Amino acid sequence: QIIKSDSHRSLDSSRDTPDARLREAAGLILLAMSSCSSVSSSYLISNGAVSTSLSIASEPGMLNAASTVRGKWASKGLCFLEAATTLLIQAWTTSTEQESDSASSASPSLNLLLEALNSGAVGLASRLVKTKVTLKSHDLAYSQLRVKIAICFLLSSMFGIANKSHDNNDVGASRLYSAIDADCAQFLASGGNDTGVRTDLVGATLNLLNATLPYAHQFTKEDADEPLPMVDLSEACLLAAGSMCGLADPIGVHSTVQSNDDAEEGKYSHL
Repeated sequence: QIIKSDSHRSLDSSRDTPDARLREAAGLILLAMSSCSSVSSSYLISNGAVSTSLSIASEPGMLNAASTVRGKWASKGLCFLEAATTLLIQAWTTSTEQESDSASSASPSLNLLLEALNSGAVGLASRLVKTKVTLKSHDLAYSQLRVKIAICFLLSSMFGIANKSHDNNDVGASRLYSAIDADCAQFLASGGNDTGVRTDLVGATLNLLNATLPYAHQFTKEDADEPLPMVDLSEACLLAAGSMCGLADPIGVHSTVQSNDDAEEGKYSHL
């Protein structure tokens, strides 16, 4: 109720008000609940938490203004974007077991994908993937990279769910690529690309991966200090690219949690 209440919305998301802090604190609780248990995540999904979180994250300034609750390294809307991403990842990773035991033709993960698409997830992702990172400011760069990491995991789960929708007449894939085409057409019509070259969400994600890998390679050594989460962004981009190329089953999601057998091979051996 706090998150959805109009009284906690502001025309200027960058303002630091008690209502804004309360709303962000509620978003952090939402993020914690999204990964707490399957019961809590199912409750959030059934109450439209994905569409609500994406709508709030899409509000002007929410992903640009620094958080006064978490610190300058995070934006005010990051918790909402991460909550939506976590719920979609869980739907993707659990869809195989849950939907194989269900006699119904309806797919919960597909319904969640359609909910995200209806909430403007493609337009939001396209804008965030193409946003340049301000490396001159460490806190701002860290905040922007965290947003890109979340959006790449969001894309990986959306494409992964779409790749699994073959039993539902490819409804998910059809809707997803239609949204991408519409976003690309709108981008070109608005003069977003002076060269007139088609720049869709898939191409922009691959460009982000290509731009990130040279930086990430510098931090793969065991004794290297990583001031920015470039390796995490590379992993998220790789997973998104894999899903865009047809990957239906999640691999490497949350791979920072390693088994004891792999612990001695290096902190980035899973990559």
